Amino acid sequence: MKIEAKIKISLSAIIILCLVFIVFLIWPLLKDIKKSSSDISEQKQKLLLLESKSKNLEKFQNRYVDIEPTEAFFVKADLPVDFIRFLERTSKDSDITAKISLSSGTYQIAVAGSFPNFLRFLERLQNSQYLIEIGNFNVARQGQGNINANLSLNVLSK
Repeated sequence: MKIEAKIKISLSAIIILCLVFIVFLIWPLLKDIKKSSSDISEQKQKLLLLESKSKNLEKFQNRYVDIEPTEAFFVKADLPVDFIRFLERTSKDSDITAKISLSSGTYQIAVAGSFPNFLRFLERLQNSQYLIEIGNFNVARQGQGNINANLSLNVLSK
């Protein structure tokens, strides 16, 4: 056999080996790399979505924390003890006497005392944590600087 034939056979064998090497080793590796890169891309998208949801959840929790104190604005309709205690304490701190009654969801308060103390009582009601609306308001003079007043309070309740 001639050298030229041996070279051609050797070259053909090397080319076939290179093709087999490419087809069976490199091609599957490239496919795996492509699949892995698409998986990584999907994972990044999922991560971004989760981060976005996490930020939205934190914002919601911050808003919810800001909303929670509003519960103190409302009087418990079935058990208004805290509000009645507040009215009694406020009248005592304002140096006036108050008789409190509750009828059909409206608080009736009969107040007696000096006019400046009565104004202090009204101011404390206005600045309280409760959402109060004064319905009826009757004031009558009783002697020197003293008054009698009847208030009808509507209070938001839950």
